[in-house]
Amino acid sequence: VFAGVLLAHPGGALTAQTVSNFGLCAGALAAAGACLVRARSFAGRMRWGWALIGLGVLSWGLGQGVWVYLESFRGDEVPFPSLADIGYLGMVLLTPAGLMILPSTAQTFANRVRSILDGFMVAASLVLTAWIFVVQPLLHADRGSVLALYVSLAYPLGDVVILTMVVYMLALQMRRGRTFGTLALVGAGIGAFAASDIGYAYLNLIGKYASGGPTDIGWFAGFSLI
Repeated sequence: VFAGVLLAHPGGALTAQTVSNFGLCAGALAAAGACLVRARSFAGRMRWGWALIGLGVLSWGLGQGVWVYLESFRGDEVPFPSLADIGYLGMVLLTPAGLMILPSTAQTFANRVRSILDGFMVAASLVLTAWIFVVQPLLHADRGSVLALYVSLAYPLGDVVILTMVVYMLALQMRRGRTFGTLALVGAGIGAFAASDIGYAYLNLIGKYASGGPTDIGWFAGFSLI
């Protein structure tokens, strides 16, 4: 339904904008609540890991709340960067921290070296892809300020870091014959999220982003998966 409204605009652009703004805020807060509830069922590092992931998602939701206030209630055109970006960037910082804290079993020296090399391979692949398809276009786009450029780059590059960690952890669990459904859903959510972050960053730098467009669908899908 969310995607249909944003693609078809049945009630006009204003309706799509309103559905997007409030839907993303509700989706982020629901995903944050789910992560924090999950954290309560664990103890130790597992609890802190899921709590930080939840707080990262909550930070994004609070940033979206600022966006809703500025755009939907005050009717202002939200500048870039704005106070909302502080909340959005909180997810880039807190979610990787949570993934790092999640415990992993002890490994032999050989397996540890292999894991490090696997992680470097995944990171190098994702960074190279991001550089070709995201960073270079952003660097050559018509940008308004250096701060706007740095904030725009933080979103897709932060997603690359998170995706690298998720893929690495999935590979590690597969090697040990463990189930990984929960982590796979989080990874798929971050993947959908990254697609929207890329679109948001590029469209913002060329001054063509508007909430309520197809770009917002990936964020909603990401929070739904998480």
